[in-house]
Formats: sequence, structure tokens, C-alpha cells
Amino acid sequence: MKVGDIVICIDSADHSSDPLLFHSRRLTYGKEYTIKRIDNYKLNSSISITNDIGMTGIYNLNRFVTLSKWREERLNELMSLKDTRDF
Repeated sequence: MKVGDIVICIDSADHSSDPLLFHSRRLTYGKEYTIKRIDNYKLNSSISITNDIGMTGIYNLNRFVTLSKWREERLNELMSLKDTRDF
């Protein structure tokens, strides 16, 4: 992944321990976001994106997949549904 790539949110849960931060960190499952910055650390990586209320936030990279991975997973789901209907 690189700055400018589109990623899809796969974890929209609020991971903040402070309930006042919930709305400022809001994400939507399945929504596209554009990477503004990437920070790589030994234990995990994070990305900066513009969240649902227009604020730039830093999020764990594990909460997102690439657009191509998202599409592949959706196609696989559709193919498995098709296979079950053939019987």
C-alpha cells in the first residue's frame, strides 16, 4: 500500500476507550477511504485517512483491506452463492 491508494474499512468498531472520541473517529464498514499517510512500526502499521466527519485520523492498518482484495472477496462470496444454488 502507498499514499493515495484506496482502502476499504473492514472494522468500523470504536476502539477508543474515551466515549467522547467516538464521533471524531467514526468509520463505516465497506466504505472507501484514501490513504494520506502511512506509519510503519515494529508491532503494527497505521494510516492517516479522512474519516466520516471530515477529520483526519490515524487508524490501525488492520482495519482496512485494499480495494482489489475487497473486490476479490466479494466475487468469491458471489461465486459461492452461485455454487450453492446449482444443487
